Amino acid sequence: MEPIWHDVLVVFSWVIGSLLLGIFLEKIALQRLRASVIPGQDGFLDVLIRALPGTTVFWFFIAGCYGAVLSLSFRPQIADVIEQILLVLLILSAFHILARIIPEIVLLYTQKADEIMPSGIIVNILRVSIYLVGFLVVLQTLGISVLPIITALGVGGLAVALALQDTLSNLFAGLQIIASRNVL
Repeated sequence: MEPIWHDVLVVFSWVIGSLLLGIFLEKIALQRLRASVIPGQDGFLDVLIRALPGTTVFWFFIAGCYGAVLSLSFRPQIADVIEQILLVLLILSAFHILARIIPEIVLLYTQKADEIMPSGIIVNILRVSIYLVGFLVVLQTLGISVLPIITALGVGGLAVALALQDTLSNLFAGLQIIASRNVL
């Protein structure tokens, strides 16, 4: 009976300790970042401050779960499965943060450059592309070959591009007219 309580205590201490540490560090880091930001001038830091809440706590939670897995005596197969799940969660959260930060930085750049761009299309394309790359990275991490998937997407993209050639040319011509401000 004693080893079970010991294992429960180890898991509890790793997970709760890492969660509390994550909450504490996130609160301190975000307060310092917010204090150093000049409103309206530090666009990148504004984007970073909006994207970070909750993420560091989640990363510390994953680190606590990983520490608990390392400190307990699981069978190697079970430990490997849990480690892969934690790695997949970490990769997905990293790409989620990238999907929140990169489109905002692009919007910030286009606003600073005084460009009139259709931001909704660009932001959606960027987010979908980032999530797609994240999904492919997860598949590769799990040992699934992504080369056939990329090949199929390339062939499918070529077929769609040929089928929608006139529509896509009109779309890109409209984007070019908007970007170059040649509208009378």
